[in-house]
Amino acid sequence: DRDKPGMPSVDENREALRLLLDEKWHRLPSMIPTSSVSQDGREDVLKFISSIILFRRKRNADAKEAKRRAKVKARKAAKPLKQKHRERKPKPGGDGEAGD
Repeated sequence: DRDKPGMPSVDENREALRLLLDEKWHRLPSMIPTSSVSQDGREDVLKFISSIILFRRKRNADAKEAKRRAKVKARKAAKPLKQKHRERKPKPGGDGEAGD
């Protein structure tokens, strides 16, 4: 209950938290002010959660694709190289000159 005498305001609490975190951390985390009473900040929190989910999906898809590419590359490296054209062997009994 914020109406009790001597209780700090929301802004005072927020600033005290920032000061406390600033002593320990080099960079402060993102903060989204919310209220369970007025539902303020609800959409911001949902958007933030959605962005994290999308980021993780993209990262997982990229990792899966990289793993697939590495597997294909390893499979190609393991196969012996096939020659596309064979050298022709001379026909028996001929030395390759016409009309002796």
